[in-house]
Amino acid sequence: MPGGSGDMDLNSVFEAVGAYKAARWTTRAVNAVESAACPGCGSCSGMFTANSMNCITEVIGMALPPGNGTIAAVDAARIRLAKKTGMRIVELVREGLTPEKIMTESAFRNALCLDMALGCSTNTVLHLPAIAHEAGIDFDLNWVNEASAKVPNLCHLAPAGHHHVIDLHLAGGVMGVLSELKGRGLLDENALTVSGMTLGEEISLSGNYNHEVIRPFDEPYSPTGGLMILRGNLAPDGAVVKRSAVAKEMLVHEGPARVFNSERTRPSPPSMPDRSSRATWWSSAMRARRAAPACAKCSARPAPSAAWGLTRKWRSSPTAASPAQPAARPSATFHPRASGGMIGLIEGGRRHRHRHPRAASSN
Repeated sequence: MPGGSGDMDLNSVFEAVGAYKAARWTTRAVNAVESAACPGCGSCSGMFTANSMNCITEVIGMALPPGNGTIAAVDAARIRLAKKTGMRIVELVREGLTPEKIMTESAFRNALCLDMALGCSTNTVLHLPAIAHEAGIDFDLNWVNEASAKVPNLCHLAPAGHHHVIDLHLAGGVMGVLSELKGRGLLDENALTVSGMTLGEEISLSGNYNHEVIRPFDEPYSPTGGLMILRGNLAPDGAVVKRSAVAKEMLVHEGPARVFNSERTRPSPPSMPDRSSRATWWSSAMRARRAAPACAKCSARPAPSAAWGLTRKWRSSPTAASPAQPAARPSATFHPRASGGMIGLIEGGRRHRHRHPRAASSN
């Protein structure tokens, strides 16, 4: 659920922590924001990893629609859905409708279409290939850019915008978003779902009830999808960027690397008083592993990560971090693949580059 005070959410907590580190806020003030932004059970209210994958589970056919991806944790409808799910599982066993009959290549491509329309977390490009691997599907990272090129971004949920998952639910939820894509040759509407109905049949039972939260197909936030795959000398096999939440110029970047082994040992970010100037994103080994689209099945400890120059500094409110503690968002995230991977070979100060193929060809 969104916080109990206005539109306060997880981003508000991040900003409060930045203000505290800059000696602008007290511990008491930070605790007050935390209590208001996270007032009860459930995942954070934005389109972060948990909600992204919950929504994708619905479109991929492995969760009962409507609402599995968007019903609030404290809503009685969640309990009713859980009971209905348990009953349906028994029926699925009797019918012999197994996951491999549902999670086909078409189902994963459908998932990417929703991913692009919603502007989901970059971590979907970590989890979807891993799920596909278990299902025996050869997930091609190029599918992401193919989907992004044809599916517009219809939602701006936090952290990209001011709407939250509860707003998405009231607007029609996952099926409401898919209703804008239906009949346009983007989805395999014959894909099976655990309900026993096809995806197209499920979409027909819903609609878009709020065009501010879910933009109409012809009035998108952007004509391209929320995610994009970049390639460069640190990530020749691909890096993922949340295109819906970053500036266009971030799709091509070249700059110096900053190398360190952990958050504790990273250097302090430089002071950057100019809000429009380029900032530096400092990436830890933990963050590099958690955002690991290049190696969904890798279990080896990542080698020392390199950070890369970011294209600009972001602030969502005047109470965000001060110039001495810049509030930055990464332009792309990728994995060193294993100890000894490409990132682990980079030395501090060496220049690196990443770019989207289409962006590069247009420059």
